[in-house]
Amino acid sequence: MHSYAVSSLDEFSGVREQIRSITLKLCPDRGDLLFVALNEAVNNALFHGNDRDSKKCVEIILTLEDNQVCICIRDQGRGFDHRNRQAVDEELDEHGRGIAIMQYCADVIEFNEDGNEIILRKNIN
Repeated sequence: MHSYAVSSLDEFSGVREQIRSITLKLCPDRGDLLFVALNEAVNNALFHGNDRDSKKCVEIILTLEDNQVCICIRDQGRGFDHRNRQAVDEELDEHGRGIAIMQYCADVIEFNEDGNEIILRKNIN
């Protein structure tokens, strides 16, 4: 298990390459896609979840479970209603495509009940 806590983009920038290296090690053939999803989730957590409040933390936990790389990203915000998110016209709207990007890059995405935690799963072949 690898665990990180960041409160800003600057802090995340300081550990990004280390996290990317871990995703590539755990999932050599698909680690870059998984990292894209992780990057999107962390950005969403910092900007939307924690509302750019540097007093709040985003937790990133990477684990290996039953032939899957699992990444949990949790913020300290109020969460959002992931069940009722609206579909986005990906070609026209610049915002709101993060979940679609994560769905493309990860095999499974799951949210906790409060909507302030996402788990990204990528199968290892």
